[in-house]
Amino acid sequence: MYVYSVGIVDHFNGLTHLSDYIDAVKEGGGDAFAEPRDDLDSLKSFVAIALWSALDAEDGIPWEGDLRGDAIFIGGIPSGNHDLICQRFLVIKQDNNGSTFLISPIAFDHLNEHLIGSSSDVENLDLDVLPSEVSEIIDTHFK
Repeated sequence: MYVYSVGIVDHFNGLTHLSDYIDAVKEGGGDAFAEPRDDLDSLKSFVAIALWSALDAEDGIPWEGDLRGDAIFIGGIPSGNHDLICQRFLVIKQDNNGSTFLISPIAFDHLNEHLIGSSSDVENLDLDVLPSEVSEIIDTHFK
């Protein structure tokens, strides 16, 4: 996962609130952000890994685990591998200072100066033992 700290962003046009996206997945839809269509388990794993990656960002100041209201958004971007698949990414807004973080499995090269962490070791994370900040968000959104 690539983690970017992009400063203060207050408008999230074109992104979907995570809670709205989860509702769409529960109803059998969810847009074409991922193929095959998202299921709750894969979406839950993606969100947990993305948030954990933001907490563990090694360069710069990582996400502190708080959110401004329900400021967690999901979007999709083509993978660039000519495989007709869009990869999900998250955008979260921290409450205490308004910092905004973008977490993605795809590098956003135009944001390299804002890169604060990247990890290819996400497959080894134990999703049964989440940090409390991540676990609270997962429990709230995936009830």
